[in-house]
Amino acid sequence: MAIDPFTVALVLNLSKTFINFGLTRNQNKQTLQALNQQRLLAKLQGVQTSNRINEIATETLANNYTVASTSGYSPLESASFKAIQQRVSNRRDSDISNAKLSTNMAINSINTSLKNLNTSMQMNELGLVMDSGSLWFSHSNHVRNKNLEKAYRAKQIKLMKENTKAIKNMNINQRGRNWGSKQLLRRAESKTNIYSNYYGKYRD
Repeated sequence: MAIDPFTVALVLNLSKTFINFGLTRNQNKQTLQALNQQRLLAKLQGVQTSNRINEIATETLANNYTVASTSGYSPLESASFKAIQQRVSNRRDSDISNAKLSTNMAINSINTSLKNLNTSMQMNELGLVMDSGSLWFSHSNHVRNKNLEKAYRAKQIKLMKENTKAIKNMNINQRGRNWGSKQLLRRAESKTNIYSNYYGKYRD
């Protein structure tokens, strides 16, 4: 049985579609994993940065208190000391807030990439379904058209055979009629010859 070139081409296209989809999906999964790791790392770095800022500020406040205490006056009663400590605290809070803002911006950017990647993967899946459906629809139409063509060809062949048979029968009948006509003609010629041979022999 001969292989249909259209079916072969369709199978190759379908195989190529699935292979490309598999390769793209593997790459997207790797990217997805990398983005999730980056998000976790950004969160960790944000926490570490905030903790480091808080540790530095706490150490600075403690050192300031120690220095002021060894100066011979009560630090808690000094307005200048309180102002210095307040500036340190304010700077700590500002740095921690900036660190959190940077961390949130990085995480939001990663989340946007994750969302876009998930959307792209869903669209790829939808595209695979649509491409597969389109190829299957084309193959179904091709098979249907081939079957219709075969049925039409078979019908035409049957009709040709019937016509050929009818023509043969007509020829046979025509030969029969011709044979009958020839027989009648021969009989007529035979009688004519008989009359010609005896014409005038018995005249007075």
